[in-house]
Amino acid sequence: MSDRGGATVELAAGIGLLLLPLAVAVLVAPAWVSARTTAVAAAQAAGRIVATGPGTAESEASARAHAVEVASTRAYDVVHVRLCPDAGSCLPLTRDRRVVVEVEILVPAVDLPGVGSFGARWVRGRATTPVDPYRSLP
Repeated sequence: MSDRGGATVELAAGIGLLLLPLAVAVLVAPAWVSARTTAVAAAQAAGRIVATGPGTAESEASARAHAVEVASTRAYDVVHVRLCPDAGSCLPLTRDRRVVVEVEILVPAVDLPGVGSFGARWVRGRATTPVDPYRSLP
């Protein structure tokens, strides 16, 4: 039995096994970055609504709804929207306060073009928006 030509087959198989995970990572990484950017954008939009709004429960509800709308433009499902998570609520709204918003969305863990999606992964975006110190508040 001859081993002639075996190195070529081993090299091709070895390179294929080494490059396949790298190719999958290159295809998956942009989707993770996109999901993170979307979560941060939704948190920023919600924070802006609370910080510039009248400081009522309706403005918090509107901010939650807007965060869901921002994420849904990219076909992501929003799981949690937390406004001022340390305090539980951003109310009462006072000057020089920081409005902190956390948005969690659920995205596919692996989403390969032409193959499909597998698994699920949480992506969290967090944004801090200051309340204008010179704005008029009741």
